[in-house]
Amino acid sequence: MAGQEGRELHAAGKAAGGGPGGAAPTAGYAQKEALLRAEMEQLSHAESRTLALRIRQASADDPLTAPLQRWTAERRGRIIDFLEDSRRREALRREAELRSKPR
Repeated sequence: MAGQEGRELHAAGKAAGGGPGGAAPTAGYAQKEALLRAEMEQLSHAESRTLALRIRQASADDPLTAPLQRWTAERRGRIIDFLEDSRRREALRREAELRSKPR
């Protein structure tokens, strides 16, 4: 997960910073959350669970999750919910793959 952690750290750092040039703060936050979810979509279920736990533990010493601690509890909650929903998304992907295979 080392390479994945690097990507997550980069995405989390970008997402926790200021809004994109000229965008309204709310739109900028939504865009950042969407970018972070896109990165987190690539994690396995086990990696998603681990990251959700790390975010919940809120350690200022954790370079991966510390930037997210500046977010509001509501925004962090949405990211945690997304991570915890990984098993369902994985199952839906597998089902879609099975349906797309020729019989």
